[in-house]
Amino acid sequence: MKLKVKNIFLLTFVLACFNDSSNSFARSIEDVLTELASNNLLLKSSQYAAKAKVLELQSGNTLPATSIEYSPFFRSGQTGLASSELIIKQDFEFPTLYHSRTKAIEAEKEVLNSSLESQKSRLLNDAKIKCLELVYVRTVGDILNRQLRAGDSLLAAYQKKFDMREATQLEINKIKLENAELERELAENDLKEKDIINILIAMNGGMDINLTDLSYDNLSEDYILPVNVDSLLANNLEVKSAESEVNSARIGVSLEKQSWLPSISLGYRRNTELNEASNGVLIGLELPLFSVSQKRKSANARLAASLANLDNIRVEEKTRLNSEFIKLQSLKRTIATYNSSLIEETINLYKRSLDLGQISIIDYYNESSILYQHLQNKARLENDFQTTLASFLRGQ
Repeated sequence: MKLKVKNIFLLTFVLACFNDSSNSFARSIEDVLTELASNNLLLKSSQYAAKAKVLELQSGNTLPATSIEYSPFFRSGQTGLASSELIIKQDFEFPTLYHSRTKAIEAEKEVLNSSLESQKSRLLNDAKIKCLELVYVRTVGDILNRQLRAGDSLLAAYQKKFDMREATQLEINKIKLENAELERELAENDLKEKDIINILIAMNGGMDINLTDLSYDNLSEDYILPVNVDSLLANNLEVKSAESEVNSARIGVSLEKQSWLPSISLGYRRNTELNEASNGVLIGLELPLFSVSQKRKSANARLAASLANLDNIRVEEKTRLNSEFIKLQSLKRTIATYNSSLIEETINLYKRSLDLGQISIIDYYNESSILYQHLQNKARLENDFQTTLASFLRGQ
């Protein structure tokens, strides 16, 4: 008895471990997106490009190289060095410009970061839509496989009836033709699934990715859609990216207002003539008399362009959000009209009626095909709802 109890406990433990390991292979779509975000080559390239751009901007806000010039002079009839000139000079811009340019660089860094986040959001949204499409294709595959299994079962049953002269060749042919059509649809569906998987692998940097047991987000039937479009718009990454460009342009205008400030040169100069030497300080100013106006106009034009772009993006994004909100409401109402339980029950009733000889095989296929199509239509609408919702909440 004790041995039996121990065996039961051991079996329970093994089954629990097996279930845990099986569940560990199941992944959510968010898990897939996290992996894609870290492995996507386009994102890595953009990140390095942004880093290089920041370093380039920072290198332009430092002192230029120190200039050292030495000029030896010789005279005919005189041996050795007749005279020489040594100039050591350091150029730099007006000190306040370095501080202002540092603020401009920080603003430009924010533009680059916002642009990266926006690009990442778009890419992950595209990847999520592909994952959702994969769920839909697999759902359709399950429906088709179920139809094919039912068709194979019917074919075996009617083949026996045909051998007993209780079924006609027409009925046998009808079942075979329906099964052949299902196999064709399944082959096309399998090809779609492979294409989606290959696209996701490419988005994952060419590395294999676990896509087993993906499913839609678990939304209840009474799921309430976010109705405050303005709050969604305020957190929209496309809008934030455009706002960062406006901020950078404003700082650029402020920076160019200081462009009239002179550049300064400080240095040391030494001249020698035979045995005599003279030393002195070199001071110089460089006044930008002719370039200031054009630079200010360019900065103001950039600000005007960024403001117009921000307004345009706000209008576009608000229009998109309103349109998708209306579509989501419509899809939610349409999906609610499908009663899966009723469809399943009706399919079973048609099968029972066929077994009892109350309807012909042709009537069965005509009616059951419509019902299976209803299941596919519902799956398509659910996928449309999920993809639209993903786009609606993108970048939040």
